[in-house]
Amino acid sequence: MGSGGRHEQLALGETPNLAARLQNLAAPISAISSTTHRLVQGYFTCDDCGIHSFKGSRRPRGVSRGGRKRAQSRLDVAKPSG
Repeated sequence: MGSGGRHEQLALGETPNLAARLQNLAAPISAISSTTHRLVQGYFTCDDCGIHSFKGSRRPRGVSRGGRKRAQSRLDVAKPSG
């Protein structure tokens, strides 16, 4: 965005909007979306915080509270799940 010699790169859309809403919900705890929870499952313990609606998001989202680290590598995660 911008004109002349000055241009800025901006992050627009639902993803940065949802990230901002999660940051507001997270203080002083750490909150993550259900998508991120699936990515870190097995690496961290997470507590389910239920479904939340966020301004600017088309649909309600699952939210989890991040917790303690459980695994050091993907091999540690693979052991219990086979």
